[in-house]
Amino acid sequence: MARQAHSLPTIVHRLGAELVWLKWPGIVALAVLAALILAVRRRDAVAGGYLLLLALSMAGLTAVYWNARIPVGGLLTQSASRVVTGPVLLSVAALPLLIARLGPRSHGP
Repeated sequence: MARQAHSLPTIVHRLGAELVWLKWPGIVALAVLAALILAVRRRDAVAGGYLLLLALSMAGLTAVYWNARIPVGGLLTQSASRVVTGPVLLSVAALPLLIARLGPRSHGP
């Protein structure tokens, strides 16, 4: 990993671009925004869980690329758009729930 430490900013930038802007643009950013609002205002466990799972999945992907034995630039070009599919689908699935939870809290009878 030490010999590829210089590649870490490139890895994070490329995966982040694929996650936020290039694959289903805006979905992940909107889900993260909704989750951050919920986490800060209501200390919502679902929002916190989503943010933690998203962060862990992206950290895992970053670690995989960082440990690659072949040149990272070519590897990112070939596969970055595919490997972010899981985190994007997580955001697509979580977004309606997060938006619904942003609404007024229902108080039982």
